[in-house]
Amino acid sequence: MRSGATALLWIGVAMSALGTGTTVSSAYASSTGPGALSARVSTTPDSTLTLEGGSFAAPIVQGALEQVGSSLAPINAVYNDTDLDSGRNDLTTGAADVAVSEVPLTNSELSSSPGVSYAYVPFAASSVDIGAMIMQTYTSGKTVQPDTFFSNVQVTPLQVEYLFGSGGPGIWSEFTDTQPGGGTISPVLGNTYAGHEIILPAASTLALEQYIVSDPKAKAAYDKYLNSLKVPSDTPQDVWPIHQGYNGGDLTMAQNLVPLDPTANPPAPYPDPNTWSSDSSDPGQNNSLNWGNVGPIPVSYAGPPRNIPTVNPENAAGAFVAPTPASETAALNDATYDSSTGLVTFQGPNYATDKAAYPMMEMSYLVVPKSGLSGQKAAAVAKVIDYLLGSKGQAMVQSFGAVVPTQQMITAGLQVATTLQGQGAGSGGSGTNGGGGRPLANATNNTTPVATPNQASTGGTGSTVGPSNSPGGGTSALDSSSSSGASNDSSSPGSVLAFTGGIPEVPAGAGLFLAGLGLLGRKTLRRRAKGTPFHPVVRGGAGNG
Repeated sequence: MRSGATALLWIGVAMSALGTGTTVSSAYASSTGPGALSARVSTTPDSTLTLEGGSFAAPIVQGALEQVGSSLAPINAVYNDTDLDSGRNDLTTGAADVAVSEVPLTNSELSSSPGVSYAYVPFAASSVDIGAMIMQTYTSGKTVQPDTFFSNVQVTPLQVEYLFGSGGPGIWSEFTDTQPGGGTISPVLGNTYAGHEIILPAASTLALEQYIVSDPKAKAAYDKYLNSLKVPSDTPQDVWPIHQGYNGGDLTMAQNLVPLDPTANPPAPYPDPNTWSSDSSDPGQNNSLNWGNVGPIPVSYAGPPRNIPTVNPENAAGAFVAPTPASETAALNDATYDSSTGLVTFQGPNYATDKAAYPMMEMSYLVVPKSGLSGQKAAAVAKVIDYLLGSKGQAMVQSFGAVVPTQQMITAGLQVATTLQGQGAGSGGSGTNGGGGRPLANATNNTTPVATPNQASTGGTGSTVGPSNSPGGGTSALDSSSSSGASNDSSSPGSVLAFTGGIPEVPAGAGLFLAGLGLLGRKTLRRRAKGTPFHPVVRGGAGNG
């Protein structure tokens, strides 16, 4: 078993995030650090563009870098899959050039680079799914079939709290299956369930906590549970506040729910569930402890080749919604977009009555310094943004089960790319492929995004995202220099996460199954949310995903 300081990343473009509707301005500084004492100093190699963040959007970012890598020469771009907090912290201290994050920078982080402003470029809206290994049919030695696991279990926020908090371990026969002819769940194996979390700071954990506290009954049960453990606050954090967790990130969760056989080509789950183990460091052993397990998982890890069965959580309108591209898009249409900062807040005013919207969503951003990058690095970042927001990049985003940003968000993001490209040209960053003087295809053409069901655009600062066929206007996120007020608890993600979500069909040939085991060797638990008792208890991990 590998430690939590070691990264283990499975990349699969054929593989495919919950939150509250509170605003980001109360706890996060949106773009500018307090004061103007000094500029951010980069400590990354001149020839390497270092992107860093958690595992949540790692498959998408890795896929993008593989596609654009040759065009960035002489710059070499790498993604360090550390964790959600470390990526932002390293960005502001200069140890990373770009952060990949689902939450904005805190004032505490911004204090590391006073006077430096940052742009937020949304590139993928993803669901946080709840994977549940509830065995419906099983014959010893039989390969997994579509009906092997229950796949339409409905859960309320109170039941989700029960699964992960005050009720576990419990029994699945207390729940209901909503599939045709379904009723009370009667698993043939694994009727006892156990909720699992991951140790490293992660957007999927934050989303889970936000979903629980968004409902009054679930929040009351959660508060009682936390009080019994002497945890002082139910403010959502990106680490689970109590004594349990897998030693790793989202990949570790996926591997503990449905372990892949690395000897298969392409990699695929072990065919007989009886050989699946709750300890992914030794997944081929005869061990049924993972039967009945449940855990939060980003859509990009829930899809092929694992095809992790998921539950249908109840949204604010009382509907039980499966994570699909359509329900993700409905959630995005209900979100609000602040064009002055580039930040998206899910569960806007229309969400409360929208029966189609998935309730657990995250928006992934590229967080880019507006100054301090070399000309060549600025031009390389522009290329990455240009690809992610163009038709090919957005098709790849959809292949992972996420949905594309709205046209207004894409237009603003491409303006960021154009500005960075200009910085590259003005600083002599002109290389043959990655130079500042070469036009950006999508920024130049203002490419319309790949179509998503009922995709919406937005209408300006603080506007609600609603169905529209026309692109919105809005200010480029790079042009914004104002900072929003931050709370004193600036190190805590709190309850302001921007949400996303979904489980999609993955097109054939979406390729890039695995870039390898142990691709990244730097998954370090250097930082976690403050003010919360945390006692990592390893239940079995495969390194950090």
